[in-house]
Amino acid sequence: MFVQEEIDDLKLLMPKVKSAAALAEMRRLYFEESLTLQEIAAIFGVTREAVRALFVRHGIEILNKRRGRKIHRTLDRETLIQLYVVEKKPIAEIFRELHTTKEVLKRELKRHEIEIRLPSALHTRDASLGELMVGEKMIVTLRRGGKDPSYIYRKAKKLGIKITATRIDENSFQVTRVR
Repeated sequence: MFVQEEIDDLKLLMPKVKSAAALAEMRRLYFEESLTLQEIAAIFGVTREAVRALFVRHGIEILNKRRGRKIHRTLDRETLIQLYVVEKKPIAEIFRELHTTKEVLKRELKRHEIEIRLPSALHTRDASLGELMVGEKMIVTLRRGGKDPSYIYRKAKKLGIKITATRIDENSFQVTRVR
């Protein structure tokens, strides 16, 4: 955090916000030092509402106090393509990295017409689950020695299919597509 001398220097330097340097300093205080709008306003000798209006006018996103997420978040197409398509990062990693929510990220992918991939687990070991025809069967081995096949049902639901699972042994199930 700032020491009082630095705050006093800033107050003398910028009694009212009129320069790009002051705006850059406000942005830095907000995102890097985690000061509130009220604290920034006090430093610059303006109201909290003035700081908020300035942020909105210059496209600086304001964090939601409760969740630390950005409000009215829009994401640019190039960033999404780089992270999601080129680097193939999962949605969960991207929304945390961009300080947004899963819903906002999915909305922005759709808005930019970027096709949403199936969850990574459906691309790898259990990819053939989605390829089953009605009546076909396959053997699925549970992860981590699990005894509950619920993750198989969740994957089937995401794929829009119905299955039954019959235990074969301690770690394996026979899965049959029923619809």
